[in-house]
Amino acid sequence: MSVFPDIITIKVVEEDSMNPLSNIAVAIELFASRKNDYYFVLPSTDLKGTIQITKEWLKREIEKDISLFVMDYAARLEDCAFGIRLSVLDQDSVNRTIEARKSFKKVMGTPQEDIDELIRADNARYNRFQKSLSYPANRI
Repeated sequence: MSVFPDIITIKVVEEDSMNPLSNIAVAIELFASRKNDYYFVLPSTDLKGTIQITKEWLKREIEKDISLFVMDYAARLEDCAFGIRLSVLDQDSVNRTIEARKSFKKVMGTPQEDIDELIRADNARYNRFQKSLSYPANRI
């Protein structure tokens, strides 16, 4: 039985003003009990600075990684430690993710809309917040 909630809501705000930051690319890291941890780039924040992901979305992404990279991943969501790490991507990471998604679009089944969303991400404008929005699992 998984200890992860059915829906995870993430809110990205400016540290000083607490104003929501829209159109920001964020990554989530899950801590696997065996082999490698999982690292996924989430959909960008909406106008309210929020991202909602479901347990089912996490399971699908994990299954995709396991099926494509059998030597690197083995743990299912139920095998991951309860806790996550969130980080706002710096612009270099956004650019690398765009290129990777373009290169592996057919293999990974990445919709063009997901790539376009990353192209529009406004992370470069907020690079100064990158460290302040990265939380260790014990703060989630």
